[in-house]
Amino acid sequence: MKMNCNVIRDILPLYADGACSNESKQLVEEHIDSCEECRNQLLMIKDDECVTSLAKQGDDVVLRHAKKEMRKSMTMAAVISGILMIPVLVCMIVNLATGHGLSWFFIVLTSLLVVASITVVPLAVTTNKGLWTLGSFTLSLLILFATVCIYTRTSWFFIASTATLFGLSLCFMPFVSKAIKRGFWSNKRALFTCIVDTALLLVMLGTIGICVGNAFYWKLTGAILLVLLSYIAIMCVVLSMKKNKKFKFGLAAMISGIVFASADNIVLMILGYNTIWHVFRPFTWKLYTIESNINWIMLIVFEIVGFILFIVGIKKGNVEKNEE
Repeated sequence: MKMNCNVIRDILPLYADGACSNESKQLVEEHIDSCEECRNQLLMIKDDECVTSLAKQGDDVVLRHAKKEMRKSMTMAAVISGILMIPVLVCMIVNLATGHGLSWFFIVLTSLLVVASITVVPLAVTTNKGLWTLGSFTLSLLILFATVCIYTRTSWFFIASTATLFGLSLCFMPFVSKAIKRGFWSNKRALFTCIVDTALLLVMLGTIGICVGNAFYWKLTGAILLVLLSYIAIMCVVLSMKKNKKFKFGLAAMISGIVFASADNIVLMILGYNTIWHVFRPFTWKLYTIESNINWIMLIVFEIVGFILFIVGIKKGNVEKNEE
């Protein structure tokens, strides 16, 4: 009987698929009528096939839905592109008809490229929509700046471009860094963001300095950068500590409060000026007290929040250490 069961179980998958001969089919049916184990085995095979079939059907439905949505997106992208082409053609005809050649037409064209980067691109791409949209928007914006500068014969392109890149980096680089899945920077996204932002800041300040051409600007910028880079270095050390997040964020908040509240005084000291710490006058809000009051309020808030997180982090670290 055992030998028969082994033979029958070898045939059961073929029987369940209807792929065996009539003789084998008859043999299996005669056997499972009297063998409960083989009958249960057949039921399990059919259940597995049913699950596999349902999963395949589900995948097919998802794939068909994705293709349908993609067709809708591409259609919408084509419609928007067609709409954007209307003002392009009209401006080209008017520009040529007025005898100016193709001059301000290129400003209109590059302006519409900026619009297309945030309307057409998200609809046309299937993966990493955010990155493609941000990249195309940034590139089209820089092209617009260059076109306007060429047409107006001005030289503010580099200042505007570096300032724009720095501003966009501050807003979106933390999200862009999440796209790093492998390599050295995959576990150091905060450090990567900090380095990129700092590099773009240096480029922006250097570009402004070259355009301004003022010796005092470089002296002032150097003092500001010294304070800023020192703060960034301290933050990198704090965030790289092998402590829990609450501990690190609390310590970072307390340090940030001190730096933010006293940054202008530190810069003036570096420049060689005599400075006096701001006096806190919470009940006097005049033009000469606004800055000092804001600095004190910011310092107090940062220190209180940071101290609470710092203490909670210490307690959490002690609990984790005791559990080990």
